[in-house]
Amino acid sequence: MLASLCLAQTSAPPIDYVAVSSVGPEAASIGKFGNIPVGFATGVPGISIPIDVLNVGNINFPINLAYHSGGIHVDEVASCVGLGWALDGYGVISRNVVGLPDELDQHGFIDAPEATDVALAGGTTSSTYKQYIFDVHKGLSEAEPDVFQYNCNGQSGKFIFKHDGSIMQIPVTNNKITFDGVGFKLVDANGSQYIFDLALTTTNAGDNSNYKTQWQLTKIVDPNTVDTLFFSYESTCNTSNEQLVTSTQSFGMTGGDCGFQELNGQYFSTFTSGFGPESKTYYQNISHNDTYLKEIKWRGGKITFVNVCGRQDVTGSGERLDEVDVYSETSGVYTQTKRIKLYQGYFFSNPLINATANEKFYRLRLDSVAVLPLGTSDQPITYRMTYDTTAIAPRESQIMDRWGFNNGKFSAGGNMEKQFAIYGGVYYSFGSANKDADSLYSQACILKSIQYPTKGKTVFEYEPHRYKTSFPKREEKSTSLYVTGGVQQSLTSTFTVSNNSYGFTCTPYISAINTNLVSDKPIIEIKDQATNQVVFSHQETPANAGSTGTPYQPGPSVLNLVAGHTYLISINIYSTSSQVNANVLVNWIDSIPNSSEIKFGGGLRVKRITDYDLSGKFLSRQFYEYGDSGEGVVLTPQYYQNINFEKIIRRVGCNGGATEPFCVDYIESDPQLNPIGYSMVYYSNPVYPITQFSGSPVLYRKVSEYSVDSIGNTNGKTVHYFQVYQDGSTLSNNGIKDQLPSEFFVNGIYLISNNWKNGFKTGEDVYKNVSGNYILQKRKRITYLSAMESQQNVLKIKPRYSSSGCEEFSTFDVTVYAVPITTGAMLPVIQNDTLNDDFGYQLGTTTSTSYNYNLLPVTRQTVKSNGDSSLQLFQYPNDFSATGNVYEKMVSRNIVTPLIKVRKLVNGTQVSAVTKNYTDFLSNSKLFVPSTLETQTTTYPSEVRARFNQYDSFGNILQQQKDSDAYQAVIRDYRSTLPVAIANNAVFSDIAYTSFEADGAGNWTGIVLANVSSAATVTGTKCYTLNTAGLTKSGLTSTTTYIVSYWSKGGAYTAAGTAPVKTGPSVTRGSVTWTYYEHQVSGVTSVKVAGSGGIDELRLYPSTAQMETYSYSPGIGMTSKTDARDLTSYYEYDGLGRLKLIRDKDNNIIQTLQYHLVQ
Repeated sequence: MLASLCLAQTSAPPIDYVAVSSVGPEAASIGKFGNIPVGFATGVPGISIPIDVLNVGNINFPINLAYHSGGIHVDEVASCVGLGWALDGYGVISRNVVGLPDELDQHGFIDAPEATDVALAGGTTSSTYKQYIFDVHKGLSEAEPDVFQYNCNGQSGKFIFKHDGSIMQIPVTNNKITFDGVGFKLVDANGSQYIFDLALTTTNAGDNSNYKTQWQLTKIVDPNTVDTLFFSYESTCNTSNEQLVTSTQSFGMTGGDCGFQELNGQYFSTFTSGFGPESKTYYQNISHNDTYLKEIKWRGGKITFVNVCGRQDVTGSGERLDEVDVYSETSGVYTQTKRIKLYQGYFFSNPLINATANEKFYRLRLDSVAVLPLGTSDQPITYRMTYDTTAIAPRESQIMDRWGFNNGKFSAGGNMEKQFAIYGGVYYSFGSANKDADSLYSQACILKSIQYPTKGKTVFEYEPHRYKTSFPKREEKSTSLYVTGGVQQSLTSTFTVSNNSYGFTCTPYISAINTNLVSDKPIIEIKDQATNQVVFSHQETPANAGSTGTPYQPGPSVLNLVAGHTYLISINIYSTSSQVNANVLVNWIDSIPNSSEIKFGGGLRVKRITDYDLSGKFLSRQFYEYGDSGEGVVLTPQYYQNINFEKIIRRVGCNGGATEPFCVDYIESDPQLNPIGYSMVYYSNPVYPITQFSGSPVLYRKVSEYSVDSIGNTNGKTVHYFQVYQDGSTLSNNGIKDQLPSEFFVNGIYLISNNWKNGFKTGEDVYKNVSGNYILQKRKRITYLSAMESQQNVLKIKPRYSSSGCEEFSTFDVTVYAVPITTGAMLPVIQNDTLNDDFGYQLGTTTSTSYNYNLLPVTRQTVKSNGDSSLQLFQYPNDFSATGNVYEKMVSRNIVTPLIKVRKLVNGTQVSAVTKNYTDFLSNSKLFVPSTLETQTTTYPSEVRARFNQYDSFGNILQQQKDSDAYQAVIRDYRSTLPVAIANNAVFSDIAYTSFEADGAGNWTGIVLANVSSAATVTGTKCYTLNTAGLTKSGLTSTTTYIVSYWSKGGAYTAAGTAPVKTGPSVTRGSVTWTYYEHQVSGVTSVKVAGSGGIDELRLYPSTAQMETYSYSPGIGMTSKTDARDLTSYYEYDGLGRLKLIRDKDNNIIQTLQYHLVQ
């Protein structure tokens, strides 16, 4: 790339060539230790193990094993890598199907009418949309879009379809996403194309529906349109299955069952229905057709992924990743350059009593990852992991907290949480599960440490998220009275009802009695002292003498009490016998308004990260404090998480009129049928889904990071600030805020996600520690603009009645609302930086940025506290686009990010400008590359400072020059992936070079592949057997004098136009002696080098130029470098691809590198 565009104020900007990148012989950087990045907003550290980085053309594609330490869900199925790990090296678009697939012809969301049109027309009278609404309610058409999520090469986001088939991204980006009916294409802002067209299907056994839920990445196409990464997959060992279990508890009218009744030889519909509590459990069996990444192939190499069957945790279905192999490709031959082996075991836990273990008790565990040597005895490079061993419930056991994490409540089964309800004046207790979070058990199976190949290990400590709830707090209260014979015969007590109390029940008890034990009937009574009204009373009739009798224990019954009144509880057992006793327990709920409570749950956050050296000695530690008192913000407010019920009105029966004489239409709101008028339905899961950001349902507005050095001193702290947006609950009906009708008791409130606004840092304070006091050194504050906001309204249909039995849903029995799904982009527009020095002075800088419609900065103004200001103005292809020109072509390919022009002004006066002009180099709209670089100093005329004269078809520079200065020419080989010769002060047509290593001829013609051999060579691994046909370079300039040089093992060869041959030094490689020869050639337009014998390192360049040449082991590194003086350095690597030795031209070792690894 060109030199930096940050320009000096008055001097001309520095100009440099496009960088020609060669793979230098650097000492390996392996097992980078410590410095684990933490996502401060979520408290989740970024943990990964590098596998490889694919670089071809403009594509940079890293492959890692990534770990998410936010906690392990009980129902989480381990990936092919291991529990909590993921292969971060390919891309996928997944979708959550809402109802019917969007693309379903005529019935999917894409073909649905606009939600606002339907809502404006209304659901009760409009003949236009009446049938559509009916179809939506019956599941025959769709009113809500599916939600898609993409993740590839560091880019992620969500999107939905709009009614016209276009796509609305959440958040808005400058990517372009299109769907062609088969797959998706994502084009990023640099013009790279990501093709997702391998679709995977999911089958729901309940309704036998089959729909596409994933699209795998199959290609990444470079902006040059020539380079492509190809991804191929293999099918799983078998179809994988999962079972989703939900439960309901309803009170009121139960659904009717259709039947038939005979009358005069004809059969007519009839029905039966019930009334009362009803429990149901629903099982949903889902099958997935999974695939696993098998190979990535590109120009110059490939990576293969070895997947094996036989997993114990997903019997008969899943595969595990056993090995990753990296290959380089030269002349069609693949050579392995790296081998990575995964060593795996299993978590096993059976904490359930009398449970028979199966695959759901196992979870695949990644124990270690090793880079194995190729053909040597070098020690492998190994990463080793340890994990928390706390017992965890088996998958699909329903033993988990509300968030789905392990909580250790192994004896409290079921998926309906223990709770109570009062319906029709009757107290009901139902459910058995304990869904409380547990700080210890939630850490089951979590990663505890990584031991690195070098330098030691990192240890992670976690704690559960904490968050504040601000809604009426429920406290269970009670009072009781006990009377025991032999102690007392009667007692009384009182209690007063507060304004915030509700849900009163009493639970009475009288022991078994007969007439011999009591003198009168024992009585329990509760009386309102203000009105003298008895709200509860029971007198127990004793059994006959000699009979045992039975206790009176009816369970809880509902009390209707008045706030502010005092109630008298009285018990009289009329007995002095110790065998007789009675008691009553009064329970209620106190609602404490506007109370705040700190809760924990929702997964884990990192507490401390500690580094140790090889010997276990403490090196450093980072620890973290969250919020002002440890709490974060839950994205879905707790109030909505607690809603697991809805109020409905049932309609049962059949409405056939005279043709169906036995059909009667019953509506639950009919007071003769049900005085209560509605049913209550409770669910095992919340009505509203819980929003997550990067896998965390809790975010933090403030996080303090502390650093401790090797001797235990706290160096200081950095405080990070974030803005957090919770889900909104405002319902927009056609753009007008509307109060919901009373029938929308619960499920008519619709949450609107603001998640696309989250994750942006708003500030940072840096403190130093001075004798235990933290002194502020630097402060940063960032203000964001919510830009490009838009919304897609979706239709929410609320049935007025729940129809069952033989009753068909009527088209007018609904209420419809248009609810927005919103999106936009958060852009930093103002940044204030303050620096405090040790003398109490402050230096401030304010930077303001504006953006274009491609979300790219167009102005950036900086104002310092002393009044100095500078302004940068940025222009892009869009700014220069005109009909038919190169910039219009770039924009049409979504190549919108290249900076074309940058101007800099200081205190309002221009000091410099740099313009990089582009060209359509091949004139086919495929290869857009810089052609010239212009600079302007102050207001002087703009000057061309560099020219980029020639490229190959892949966009690699072949010839460039600084204006009125020397040319630089480059020859590339190994399928044009690497430079093998760089000549300064020469044009590309005047140079030639080959070492016969790969597919390129290096501007020479006449090479016969059969004459290339792998005998002992001067550089690289191959040489050539020359014959009288020779090798030719044409296109030379007769007035230019050239140097032709080579190494020969058959004496000097002929070259036309040669002055006397210069004989250089000889070297011995193996048992072969090579001699250097150099010809000076002039007065010719072509040169042929001919003779009989071996030849290597054949060069041609002008005598006024200097040439350096290189050979490589592709995928490993440079193996030789020959400078302009024909002095060669050699580089040798070990079996792990690390630099081992450096030798000089005489094969003497001048440097040795050793690596010390932990095994």
